[in-house]
Amino acid sequence: MSNLVTVEKYYDGLAPTYDDALTAKGWAANELLGVNLQDYPGRKTAATALDLGAGTGLTTAVLLGELAGASVTAVDVSQGMLDVLKRRFPANPRLYLARMAIEDYLRTSNCTFDVIASAGALQFSPNIGGIIHWAAKLLNPGGCFFTTYNPQIEGLEGRGLQHAPEEVIDGGVTIYRQPSTTLLEEVASAGLTTNRYGLYVSQPQGDLTIRGGYIMATKPIGPSACSGGQNSGIAARTR
Repeated sequence: MSNLVTVEKYYDGLAPTYDDALTAKGWAANELLGVNLQDYPGRKTAATALDLGAGTGLTTAVLLGELAGASVTAVDVSQGMLDVLKRRFPANPRLYLARMAIEDYLRTSNCTFDVIASAGALQFSPNIGGIIHWAAKLLNPGGCFFTTYNPQIEGLEGRGLQHAPEEVIDGGVTIYRQPSTTLLEEVASAGLTTNRYGLYVSQPQGDLTIRGGYIMATKPIGPSACSGGQNSGIAARTR
């Protein structure tokens, strides 16, 4: 069974209790996104945004709140997660949903976006570099790309598995890690300029504190194309 299918089944099962579980763990990725978007120069004029791996809509909520004039396309492979997202934002005219794998959406979409964000999703793909390059092609000039990722951190042997390039977690799901320097090189080779990057405390757990990485990058200024997908009041599918 592919990791994509495993991830879909895993998150379908987690969907009803997902938000409570993240709150209990003190997950900080979406707060980090909000803080960084407040300093993005195009925040007030952004017309379109893309949420990759939208889940139950926690990241979507940040995008809708910080980008007051933008429509948001939320992409996720799990129907269970998208069902929760739809209940969170009933018939929101600014919200569009796409039940697709992240890679499939990026490779087939004919839309472009002023902001592309992903929080807590890219670690499930062994091809994070490819995702960054595909996302860069859909990002409008002047647009903002923000992502979190699971960093491969040297020297943590015996204190969790963040030194390992791969880790199988509950449900048989595989998490993929890369050094921060590798992802920064991918961002640069995709034609984006990194504005901010670093590590943050993703989940405080005492001696086993889990650290996440984040990158915020931009392109030169330009127009927006379309919003893409179907409205949140309709079945979630772009194609």
